[in-house]
Formats: sequence, C-alpha cells, structure tokens
Amino acid sequence: MVDRMAQQMICLDVGCYITTPMAASAVLCLNAWPSLPALSPSGGNRPRYVPSYRGCPRLLATNPSPVPLLHSLPLEPIFPTFVVFLAFATVGSVAGLLAGLLGIGGGAVIVPALILLFGQLGFSDAWIPHQAVATSLTTVIASGAASAWSHHRRGAVRWELFLRLVPWLLIGGWLGAFVAGWLPALWLKRLFALFLLYNGLRMLFLSPAKSARPLPSTRIVGASATAFGALSALLGIGGGILIVPFLTRHGITMQRAVATSSACGVPLALAGSIGFMVAGWGRSGLPAHSIGFVYWPAALAIMAMSMPMAALGAQLAHRLPTRMLKRIFGVLLLAVGLRLLVA
Repeated sequence: MVDRMAQQMICLDVGCYITTPMAASAVLCLNAWPSLPALSPSGGNRPRYVPSYRGCPRLLATNPSPVPLLHSLPLEPIFPTFVVFLAFATVGSVAGLLAGLLGIGGGAVIVPALILLFGQLGFSDAWIPHQAVATSLTTVIASGAASAWSHHRRGAVRWELFLRLVPWLLIGGWLGAFVAGWLPALWLKRLFALFLLYNGLRMLFLSPAKSARPLPSTRIVGASATAFGALSALLGIGGGILIVPFLTRHGITMQRAVATSSACGVPLALAGSIGFMVAGWGRSGLPAHSIGFVYWPAALAIMAMSMPMAALGAQLAHRLPTRMLKRIFGVLLLAVGLRLLVA
C-alpha cells in the first residue's frame, strides 16, 4: 500500500509538502523523474540524505507532519528529454522553412516560440526573454554561415561592403547584448513585440525601396551599422531586416544586398552571442546547460534542423504562392506581436 502511494507521488514544485504519515516515509528521488525509488522503513524526525540509488541522490522523509522538501535539491524538467528536443527541433524546422520560403529572418519565429517553450519548462520568468533572444541570435551563426557560403559561391557577396560594415556591426552587437542583459524582462519582451508588429506591417504593405544614391560617408555608415548591430542583438536577429533596406536604398541590387547581409550576420551574431554569454555569466536562476543567457540544447537543436529546412523552403518558393503566404504570415506576426505587447 505504502509502496504504491510512494510510486504515485511526484513533486512538481520545490515549495510542496509531504502531508501524510504514509507518504512521509517515502524516499523521493528528485533527479530521476518520473521514477521514484523504493521505501525505507527507517524512522526519525527530520528528512535526511541516504545513499544514492542508481546514481540518484535521495531524500528520506520520515516526519509524519508536513515536511518541506529541501530547496537546494534540483528538480528535473516536467517533460522527458526527447519531447523537449523534439519541440526545439520543430521550432528550428519551421523557422528554417519560412526563412527559405518567405525570405524572413528566423528570429521572428524562434524568439516567440522559445519564450513559450521556456515558460512551459519552468525557466525563471526574469530571464526567459533574455534567453530566448540570446539563443535565437546564436542560431544565426550557423544559418548565416551556410547562407553566406551559398551566396559567395554565386559571387553575390560584396566583400568590400562587408569589410566596411562589420567593425561597426561588431561594436553594436556587443553593446546590444550588454544593454539587453540589464533590461527588465517585460521591456525586452515589449521591444520584440514592436519588432514583430513592424515586420508584420512591412510584409503586408511595404515594398522594397529602390534608389541609385551612393553610400553615405564613413561616419554615417559607421553610425548606422552600429545601430543595426545593437538593435539586432536586442532582438536576436541577424540584421537582414535592417541591413538589406539600407543597402537597397543606396544603389545595391536586392540579390547582392541579401547576400552581403547574410555574410554580415555571422560576425554580428557571434559578437552578440559572446556578449550575451558574458552578460549572463553568474546570474542566478539560469537553467543547467546554459552559458550565460545562451541555452545550448535549444540552440543546437534549432541549428541542426533550420539549415536543411531552409534549403527546402528555397525550393518551395518557386512552386508556392509566396506573396499570399507572406501576407498570411504578416497577419500572424501582428497577432503574436500584439499578444506579447499586452501580456
């Protein structure tokens, strides 16, 4: 009887209590959820540690009165590891597919999805937006490198523009990551919501700007690139939504602007990711397997799936009505942006 009760007990919160005399004699394994170890007949008045069982530290609770579980013991996620990995891989697949199909940055998909998933996994509310943005930015390193290499093989990257923009983008990426590290979670979430609203309206109504004006002076280019880098790091994106319009307004063809922006996104994402790792170093409440604000299990799963799916999306772009799909996705971005703004 007692054994069956113990096997049914699952504590989902560090503030929960053992409230029955029978359940109070159960040995709870907090690191091997959902399996619980067998009972111990030993008595006593206070919880105490007992030798590990299958590599799992155990807490022996023998007090018949309510006994708080020790807050220092780590709890495992509620969901099995495979389900969590599958969720992250799905996010990467959808982001890559839409990036190749509609030509949008993956951050518009990855950041809202990670905010939702991190919340479901019980991450600290104080850092969920920071981790979502930092992890999204880290995924740009791989996807941007693959895209840039593809464009380079076709001779579309303007490397002289790349060298002119990158130093300022690096500075902006560092600054943006450190500013994001000190922003309250609510304001970082609202900033991203405004980005989604802008992106949605842009997909619905705005057409690419075309101009033959030459690039401005080095001072203006530097200031613009620094602002692009900082804002991209704050939003967890590769900067294409900012860099491409800037280049097309100054006489660069759309193809070369996209190619050059893809190349610029790699060092920008690298600088921003390092900035987020440094800014989040030592912060309390971050989950295991994080380096600073970057949550690597999610980043690696998303990168693994987004790259092949982006290639598939590019192929489908020649067969599907992308203009209609872009408008539908624009409406979805507006809905998600409004939801984040008022949440």
